[in-house]
Formats: sequence, structure tokens, C-alpha cells
Amino acid sequence: MAVPVPVDSQGLDPDRLASALQRVDAKLLFTVPSFQNPTGMTLSKARRERVLSLTRAHGVVMVTDSAYGDLRFTGQSLPPFRRLPEADHVVHLGTFSKSLAAGLRLGYLIAREDLLRRMDPLQQVHTIAQPTLTQAVVARFLDNGGFKRHVTKLRRALKERRDAMLDALATHFPKGTDYTEPKGGMHLWVVLPEGCSALDLHKEALAHGLGFAPGPLFFADRRGTDCLRLNFSTHAPDVTRDAIARLGQLVHVLQSPNRRSVS
Repeated sequence: MAVPVPVDSQGLDPDRLASALQRVDAKLLFTVPSFQNPTGMTLSKARRERVLSLTRAHGVVMVTDSAYGDLRFTGQSLPPFRRLPEADHVVHLGTFSKSLAAGLRLGYLIAREDLLRRMDPLQQVHTIAQPTLTQAVVARFLDNGGFKRHVTKLRRALKERRDAMLDALATHFPKGTDYTEPKGGMHLWVVLPEGCSALDLHKEALAHGLGFAPGPLFFADRRGTDCLRLNFSTHAPDVTRDAIARLGQLVHVLQSPNRRSVS
């Protein structure tokens, strides 16, 4: 059974984690510490140290998904859990699907030797063999500096696209809307004004050629009906500004006591 642990503006809440670990006999903690999906929030260094201490004390294997770890475009980088002291119980996951190419289904993990030996048969069952050519191409790209140059450009583009979305949200969404301002990654999280339903908005948005991920998709108990995740990585800034303006118009309509469809 999966037990959710709340996050806030600094990421995973260690106090709520401590409470959960007291209540259940947990075996594994899975977390996205940097630019978490869906909120875009990053776990602070102090919280990383406390979460690491809690999981170690309770004998819990910690799996950290660093899919967005290379995509910081502002602020100071934070060390991955695996690089902190006494982190032998941490399994670090990485991928090139977000940082290099979406169709490049190539990832990696870093873990202590005994965990790697236990996971190896499972990997063989699921994949049979790794794509040797793909690995060789990516390895060459890493060695010759191509990946570093690519990620530098990607970070600039993501920041420009995030800024366009934030500006459009501030301009076109109604008063009372709250949203995160991630320092990297691909997503941000929006909390709609009181009385607005993200599920109703989703239906209207799809009818008008707009898409987003409604909040309940990210809650085990289907909460978050007033929330939505927006992806700022996909489109150019002008396209994003136009889409957010149209989406904001739909939110205003849903707020109106005399609701009507927007044509």
C-alpha cells in the first residue's frame, strides 16, 4: 500500500514523513527531490539531510528520481541525496529522456552493490538487453562535451518558457490564483481561486483545444480538485502566452455566476 507524504514550498515535509514512518512499517520511500512533478518544488538541503536521517534510522530504502535534476536554470544547485554522507541506502535514478530527447528511453541508477545484484535479474526480465548502440552514442556525446553544451541551451530555453507562462498567469488568471515558480524542470502547479473546479476547467479546456493535467491525477485520494499542473517546456513563449490567456478566460467564465461557454 502506498502512503502519500505531503509537500510544500520546500518539497517533501520531513515532519509529515516522520509521522508516517511512525505509523507504518515502510520499506521504501520514493521521491523526486529536484523540480518535483507536479509542483516543480525542490527539497532544500536542510530537508534533504533530515529526510536522509529519518529513512536511515527506520531502515527504509530511499529511491530518488532525478529525471529533472539537470534542468536547473536559476538558483544554486543542491547535492543529490546519493552524494550526502551516510547515503548507502539511497538508490539514485537518472534519465536522458528529459534532458536529451523524449524518445531516448535510456536511464541509469546508482546504488550499493548488494542492491544492484538484487535488481539485476528484474532488469533482465523487463528489458532482456540494454540498447548497446544507444548507450554508445550517448556515452560519446557525454565524452565530447556535446551533452554539456546541449543542456546549457536547454536550460536557457526552459527559463524563457517558464517566464512566459508566469507572466501570462499573472496577467490573465483571476485574483486568488496561486502558483509555484520553479527554478528548473518542466512543470508548475496552479491552485485556482475558491469555488473553481479544475475538473470543470479541464472539460472546457479540451473543448477549446487546450490541455493540462488536473490535480486529482496526482493524489492517491483524488484530492486536488482545485489544482492543475501546467507544462511550460513544450511550446515557444508566444504560443504559451496565447494558451494561458485563453485558459485564463475560461477560468473567469467558470467564476461567473452566469456561467456560459466561451466560443
